[in-house]
Order: sequence, then structure tokens, then C-alpha cells
Amino acid sequence: MMTSAVSQSLQEKQRENLLRMLDFNSESTGGFADAVLDSVDRWGDQWKVLIYDKFCRDIISPILKLHELRKKGVTLHMRLDTERDAIPDVPAIYFVEPTHENLTQIVSDCSKELYSSAHLNFAYPLSRESLEYLARASVEAGCTSMIAKVYDQYTNFVSLEPSLFSLNLPASYRAYNDPNVADAQIEQSMSVIVKGLFSVLATSGRIPVIRCPNNDGPSRMVAEQLSSTIREHLNVRNGVFADNTSSFQRPVLIIMDRNEDIASSLHHPSTYQALVDDILSIQMNRVKVSVKTSGDDGDSDGRSVERMYELDVTSDKFFETHAGSLFPDAIDANEKEMKLVTGKEERIRAQTGGGNALMNGTKDLVAAVDTLPALVEKKKMLEVHTNIFHAAFEGVTKRHIPSYSMLEQKLIDGLHVDKTEVLQLLSSTEMGTLADKMRLLMIYFLSTMCCSIRAAGGLYAGVEVSPQALRLSTTKFKGLAQGFLAQAAASFKNFLPENKKLHVTRVTDAICEMKPNTEDETFLYLDPKIKATGDVPRQRSPFREVMVFMIGGGNYNEYHNLLAYAKESQSPRSIWYGCTELLSPEAFLHQLGSIGT
Repeated sequence: MMTSAVSQSLQEKQRENLLRMLDFNSESTGGFADAVLDSVDRWGDQWKVLIYDKFCRDIISPILKLHELRKKGVTLHMRLDTERDAIPDVPAIYFVEPTHENLTQIVSDCSKELYSSAHLNFAYPLSRESLEYLARASVEAGCTSMIAKVYDQYTNFVSLEPSLFSLNLPASYRAYNDPNVADAQIEQSMSVIVKGLFSVLATSGRIPVIRCPNNDGPSRMVAEQLSSTIREHLNVRNGVFADNTSSFQRPVLIIMDRNEDIASSLHHPSTYQALVDDILSIQMNRVKVSVKTSGDDGDSDGRSVERMYELDVTSDKFFETHAGSLFPDAIDANEKEMKLVTGKEERIRAQTGGGNALMNGTKDLVAAVDTLPALVEKKKMLEVHTNIFHAAFEGVTKRHIPSYSMLEQKLIDGLHVDKTEVLQLLSSTEMGTLADKMRLLMIYFLSTMCCSIRAAGGLYAGVEVSPQALRLSTTKFKGLAQGFLAQAAASFKNFLPENKKLHVTRVTDAICEMKPNTEDETFLYLDPKIKATGDVPRQRSPFREVMVFMIGGGNYNEYHNLLAYAKESQSPRSIWYGCTELLSPEAFLHQLGSIGT
């Protein structure tokens, strides 16, 4: 996913930080390579327990497997908010958010002496008030000696893939679009985003140039606060950027707002990973699939069973290659690879099954035996994808996803779509769910702009659903349209049918290549290393390292569109895509529906 422009991905760097934390934050006395080797490969020489909250569990989950925790000496890992027995002869590593509730629970654990010592690791720095509360509460409980050390980890983000991260902030779109939310709450939400983005940059060790729209929206608020925060840390001796002040080949961080492109979050995708997320919902790189057994599994007798599969591009070569492929292409690739693997497996088994004439000697036999386990493992991985394909394809055909996807793509590309085509899908009782129809109608309204709210509501009245559901959803649509949806339609004119680049990709291309008469000229230019007015400097060079961050929720559709753009670029370019939260289209639709309620 990453080019050679960056030696380590964000995910790799966060993994190193977490492994170092499990080693009690010990630093190697050798060089960087020795530190990495020591942190990753050395078996822990100290048994320990790991205590985390839900937020930090999700940080660990996509990066560290159970055997890696065991290798670091973690005998038990438990939630902070659960009932736990005392293990007085083992130290505890706490990895939590520095909330008041968590601090209170930690002090309670220490006062009960549940563990021999407590090593406190906070996902982001404690505020002065929180630190004072922890100190005061520990003194009052008489347990200060139980707290060995306190660390700020700057890890309050989830690295889902080498090029993909999320701040994992629920309801992030509603947080700044709901008219019922007070200004103070919006400012607090923006502050949390700044903390998360700062941790991403602290982990990467890079100081970017920041670009954002020149308006009064959330992206500018976050960009300016982030630039100021970075500048403050640059003036601190031994700060998080102390060893990374070089300005050579600096990255650019492009901060955008979901309202600039709502359609891409509602669009029915056509690529493998995005479509699986839409139909089956991917959570922390895991997807639950209903699999029909053959009846050979004991008491299964051919029934459907729920299975949880992990989709990890770092350990699954097929998924790494085809996560962004069109769904039919991914299915074809799976079938071809399965035939190749099965054929090789059958030949090896035939060769090692007693037919000596087929073997040229002992060396061939050894080579065949050594190859077989890898083939069997690859076959198991392909079978996992086969099961996922079956489950996803069932949803695709049942809901007629291609019909929606192609019609929506025409709208997004700016092509003419007759109203009767839209009405045909909306009025069909067999094609799509109520949510599918709602998504299409919203995209139609956003893309045409010639359709009045009253007319759009009339279109939606043609949907064949239960009267109660129709009344509720029609009312909800009118409410949405009269508010932010009507405003978002004005920004849809920014779309250009250029090689099917989504809005976020087109903006990224314009800024990286410094194209005239584009967002490169209108977006603010913030450099944390200097105090500037936000004007674009005259002397610049194209960016080769890009971080794109979406406030209000991101999606796999945009992620793969950006990766495809990076792959097709003439010059080597690495792109990281991040968001406040990763949302499936239906999850985003649900969040839209909750606004104002």
C-alpha cells in the first residue's frame, strides 16, 4: 500500500510503540535497528497483566495478535471496567484514556493492591487537572508507592491498515452538524480531533504543511488549532518532534469536511472491501459471515453458522492485492488462484503418496513436503474469501446493488439521468431496501440541483413500502433536505467526471500537483514551522507524501480511490487516508437520520 518514499508506515510505527509499552517502555541502548529488533523479536522476561478500556482495546486489536501479547509476557488482558481478581505478584500495565472514571478506577485498584505495581500508559497526555487529581487521589488512598511510572503514549488513533487510520470518534458527523449541539460541544469535538491528529503526527515523526478550505467550517478550525499545537511543541526541548526537524521532503496534510462531498458516503460501492463493508459491515478489520456447513463438522448437519473473519492486508496477500478491485474481478481472481493452489496440492499429494516413479529423488520429496503446508495455508485463506464472496454476493443480488451503483455513478460523474430511471428503482418492491432507495434519492437531489425539495419528496412518495415507514422516512427526508442537505447540494458543482476521481482525490491531485485555478490556490496554506498568514508561498515543489483527513467520517470508497490515484501517478507518491471514524454507507445514513432528533 505504501511506496518506498516512506520507510515505515504509520501502522508499523504505532505497533513499535505498543510493543515498547509492553516492555515497560524500556529503551534499547543500541541504535534504531537494535531498538526495533529488541522490541519486536525478544521474548518478554517479565510476566505481566494488561488492563485497557474499550477505546484502547480497539487501538491494540488491529495491530497486535494474541501470540504477540503472550510473547511479551502478557498472561492476562482485561477490561478496566470489569470485575478482576487480585494477582499481587505480577505487575500491571494500564493502557487507557485519561478520563476521570478511569483514573478513579486505577486508584481503586492500587488501593486494593490488586497487582505488584501499576505502570500507567495514557493514550494521550493528561491535562494538568487530571494529573493533579491522580496525585491527590493516590495520596488520599495511601497508594502512591503502587504507581511505578506514568507515560503519555500519543496513540489515540486506530491504525487499520498501513495507509489507513481512524480516530474512532462515534457520531463525528452529527457532532458538528446537529442544530441541537451547543457551540461549546462543537469546540470540544474539534479539540478531540486535534488531539488525535497530533498523535498521528507525533507517531509518524513528520511535521507537515497543512492545507484546508478557506471558510469558517470545522476543517479550518482543526487545521489552525493543529498548526498552533505543533508550533508550541517545536519550542519545547526534547519534545515529540525533537529529532524530526528536517524540512526535506515534508508531507502535506489535507484536512477536509464531509459536507464537501456527502454523495461519496452514500454511494453504493463496487469494489471488494467497500462493498463487503456496505453489505456485511467491517468492524476493526473483522467481518461476521453466515457460512453454510457441509454437514461434515460433527453436529453442524449442513446448518448456517456465524463465523468471524479477519481482513488484514499485512498478512493476507490476496486481500492486499484485491481489496480495491472491482467485486467481479476479485471473485474471478479468487477462483483462478483456488484452481492453481488446488492443482499444486493434488500433484504434491500424488507425488508423496507412494508413486516413486513421479519423484526424482529425496530432494524432490523434501521440497514437495516443505511446500505443502504453505499451499494448505493459502488454500484456507482463499476459502475464507470464498465464504465472504458468497455472503456478499447474496446481498448484492437480493438488493440489486449494481443497478443502484451504476445509476449513482452516472449522477456523480455529472451525466444526464432521466427522472424515470430514478423513479423505476424507487417504486420497485423487489429492488433494494428502504435505505438503498433513500441513498439514491439523496444522491439524485445532491447531483441534479434542479430538483426542488418538494419534487424530491414527491419522488420518494413513490417508494413501495409500509405506510408507517413511508411517513417516517419521507418526513425525515424533508427535514434533511431543508437543512444541511440543501446546503451540501451547492458544493456538488465541484465534481468533475475526470477519470472517475472522487472529490477527495481530485482535491488531493490539485494540491499535490499545484494545478492552477483549483483548490491549490483557494485552500489555506499553514506551515507550523513559521508564523504565516495562510497565503500560498510562491516558491514550492510538488508533494510526494500526502495525508488526507476527513472530518465527519470516511469510507473505503474514498480510501481505495486515493490508493488507485497514488498507484497511477507518474511520480512515486505515498498517501495515508484518515478520518474521524470509518463509516459504511448505511451507518452514515443512520447518522444523518439522527440529526435534529
